[in-house]
Amino acid sequence: MERDVLLSRLRDMASRHKTLFHNFSFLSVLQFFNLGLPLLTYPYLIRVMGVTNYGLVIFARAFIEFFIMVIDFGFNVPSARSVSINRHDPEKLSEIVSAIFTLKIAIFGACYLVLLVLVAIVPQLGSHKELYLLTLALGFDGILYPIWFFQGQEKMQFITYVEITSKLTFAGLIFVCIRGPEDYLWYPALQVIGTFVGGIFSCYLIFGRFDVRLRPVKLSVLRRYVKEGYTFFLSKVAATIQERTNTLMVGTFLGTTEVAYYDLANKIISIAKIPFYILNETIYPQVARNRDMRFVKKVILASFALAVVLYLVIAASSKTVIMILAGKELLAAQPLFYLLGLILPVIGISYLLGNNMLVVMGHSRQSNFSEILSTIFFLITVLILFLGQWVTMVTLILAYLAANVFILVYRFYYCRTLHLL
Repeated sequence: MERDVLLSRLRDMASRHKTLFHNFSFLSVLQFFNLGLPLLTYPYLIRVMGVTNYGLVIFARAFIEFFIMVIDFGFNVPSARSVSINRHDPEKLSEIVSAIFTLKIAIFGACYLVLLVLVAIVPQLGSHKELYLLTLALGFDGILYPIWFFQGQEKMQFITYVEITSKLTFAGLIFVCIRGPEDYLWYPALQVIGTFVGGIFSCYLIFGRFDVRLRPVKLSVLRRYVKEGYTFFLSKVAATIQERTNTLMVGTFLGTTEVAYYDLANKIISIAKIPFYILNETIYPQVARNRDMRFVKKVILASFALAVVLYLVIAASSKTVIMILAGKELLAAQPLFYLLGLILPVIGISYLLGNNMLVVMGHSRQSNFSEILSTIFFLITVLILFLGQWVTMVTLILAYLAANVFILVYRFYYCRTLHLL
């Protein structure tokens, strides 16, 4: 009898959350593919390009990430919410897509002009101007591949198809085009090719399957979308500064070889972050509609438990992973695994407190402000490290961890104050 009741409850839960499970499955495949595929090409790249050139490419990507952040602005979260609410209104969907495309293309053009000026006046950038200009072309990814649209439609399978097409194109060409250290420029060039392949597929789906049409958008409408995305942009700026500053600091003060150490550890931890990103992104459209905080609390508990398990797995397997991916040359990265891994329990909770509690309940200002304040705290800490000549990979990681704990505490405080927890 009890068994029948349990099975009945499980069937009922599966029926109620069918779309959620469906999207979770596709987003899981997507994220593991996105970070797992680069790990398959990593051993080849680190040996063929060399640690120094590979570190240079990663440093350039970290620098250009600030431009890509500006191109994306803060459009993705509010646009996904708007698409979710208006998913059955082709006219409104056409307005949303047209406005975001127009704004991102304009911002991309402005960013390219700024970069052209920078490579002309800054020697460190000018000495590798082709690398930086090629890498910025990756900004088209956020234009041609609007993940926010498919997220709002809760059609994660389309996102998966587009990404797999793009990444397989990129990965396959790596082994054909990159044969030595002098071929390092092919790395960003191939990423751009993969981006355009995926982007063409993405545009075909949007305009062919969802009855969306590009059309001119009034300036007043564009201003409204900019206003909606502004606070999310500030939050994104803060998050990007925290994510990329360490790579830039390591490359500037410690060297591109050390960047390769840091990048390897960061790649593995980024893979471990995938389940938390997936949980956050998958449940967001549903929670935005029904505002079920009890459901979010259960997900938070499961997320924290998973974070602890993942950290223990990483700590136990770090040496083996390094030997498989990079060999003895990068064993110095092992302590970085232990430190960076501590981020998992923190983001496992803070992600959900932000988007799926504060934002969906109309308190996006508190969620975004937590990122801004933590970044101010992070930058002050990094400045102190610089002035005291205490800049090492360990101290930079500790500063990054402290800033993320700040976000968690801030969001937890407001969730309690607003009676969401």
